[in-house]
Amino acid sequence: MPSKGVASPNNNISSQDFVNLHFPRHSNNGSKRSRASSVHSPNVRLSIIEEDADIPPLPAKAHHRPFHRRWNLGDPPRISFEIPPPKYSVWDATGPKGEKLSDTSKPPVSPQSSGNTTPLPDTTGPFPAGSYTLTTFLDTVQTGCSSRPEDWSCFPKTTYQESPLEATANFTWVITKSGDGFSVASTNNPWSINFGETPLTMVDAGTDNERYQFNTALDKITIPSIGVNCFFNDTNLEGKLYTKKAPTYLSSSPLDASNSAPKDNFMPWPYAVDIRQSIGGGQTVPQCFRLQGNQRGDRITNGITPQPESSACSCEYRNFGS
Repeated sequence: MPSKGVASPNNNISSQDFVNLHFPRHSNNGSKRSRASSVHSPNVRLSIIEEDADIPPLPAKAHHRPFHRRWNLGDPPRISFEIPPPKYSVWDATGPKGEKLSDTSKPPVSPQSSGNTTPLPDTTGPFPAGSYTLTTFLDTVQTGCSSRPEDWSCFPKTTYQESPLEATANFTWVITKSGDGFSVASTNNPWSINFGETPLTMVDAGTDNERYQFNTALDKITIPSIGVNCFFNDTNLEGKLYTKKAPTYLSSSPLDASNSAPKDNFMPWPYAVDIRQSIGGGQTVPQCFRLQGNQRGDRITNGITPQPESSACSCEYRNFGS
């Protein structure tokens, strides 16, 4: 006989109601029911979980939720892999004198480089006005003006007799129309001979040796050893630019040279060239000093004996007669 007041499975109630009556979700000992259960109707009950039952499908709306909502990641980033980034823009600042910040990232151009940005003088006019590269070789070297032969040197320190190709020396000169004549000047090149604008004189006009010739004085500096500079002041520079004689060094004819492609706007000089640096001995030849940083230090006299003025130091370059 069932106990009084206790329902039996055989009574007229469903098995679900039987479970709800005898196995409540919460005890009746005065504890509060959860907020989640209090908001539901008492008639809404959880379904019985059957063993080995199929897992209920994920609600369709979950597939369409934003990614961050599914994983509770907070607000989405402003830029994501799903959206292309904004277009890049060029930002530049202008200084008080009109200078641009972007210019600071550009490598400086040395005025001594082959790509000299200094405006060249006007070379328009009849021949020989123009900008030219003179390709020569170091022919001969004399060192008699100093008691220490190493004090005098000639670039590239290799003569034609020692090595024809390693003896190559290039000069870049600019010839301009000056009044009724012409003048010549070198470009700034630390490995060459530099001089300012100098008048050209026509010599032996109408002959096979017709040439433009010039003479000027300059200060030659050599570096015989580390930390030592030697000065050969008032060194004479003589140049001869032939207008009919053909070169024989690295060129077969004036026509071939004139048709060569220009390099940095400098055309090859199409004829023979003869260039000579020279100085005689004397009490102040040479003057050698030790360097203290970038400053000239004490003069070196030990081992240097003045040579007669008739003795000579020279560097001779040409592009013919090899």
